[in-house]
Amino acid sequence: MHDDLATDEGYRYSIATLVFFITYTVFQPPATVVTYKIGPRIFLPTLCVAWGLVMVRSYHLMYLDFH
Repeated sequence: MHDDLATDEGYRYSIATLVFFITYTVFQPPATVVTYKIGPRIFLPTLCVAWGLVMVRSYHLMYLDFH
């Protein structure tokens, strides 16, 4: 896996891990508060659909605009 991702060069793996944990610690408390306020029945499907839209848009920007 290290060869495929080229994480053995320098600090790439450490930076990727750091970015993950920083965003997790920043967004987890507000997500918990929103879950308590509106309930997981509404919040979790909304979060999944929003993340899907972000991924579709990033795919469009990364691959379709360059070809």
